[in-house]
Amino acid sequence: MLAIEEELRADLKNLGVQIQELNQRSLVLLWMEDGEEAVFCFQTHGGNERGLSFRTRDIGLLTSLRDLFSARWIGDLPPLPHEHGADASTVTA
Repeated sequence: MLAIEEELRADLKNLGVQIQELNQRSLVLLWMEDGEEAVFCFQTHGGNERGLSFRTRDIGLLTSLRDLFSARWIGDLPPLPHEHGADASTVTA
């Protein structure tokens, strides 16, 4: 996924995709589309770029991944679709 992302980065930015890189290594990588689907990857130790990847549409997991990721994101992230018009504390998964 990293190689594909690197090749398509310019095209993705031209389409309005927000991409930010971390200034330190992370064991979890996240690709999220429209806040409704995500791919996340747990990187393996040893410096190779292979890891264990999962795709999910689970709202609870998407929310948790977004919260984890937002700690390192510069600027505001848009709300997830299930958060529109509702207080996040009243949303049930």
